[in-house]
Amino acid sequence: MIKSVIAAEENACAQYKKIIKAVEGEDYVTQDLCIRLLADEEAHLVQFKGFLKEYSS
Repeated sequence: MIKSVIAAEENACAQYKKIIKAVEGEDYVTQDLCIRLLADEEAHLVQFKGFLKEYSS
């Protein structure tokens, strides 16, 4: 289950990065929102990788 969540978080991060690049210099509101969401997703990713490490030890 944790591995599935990690995969989903990685996919979400990749999508936000694509959106950030796509709107760069054109839509600052969307870019700012995606940067904030990306930060949240990256924090979740770190958290779940920690869970995986904890449970696989």
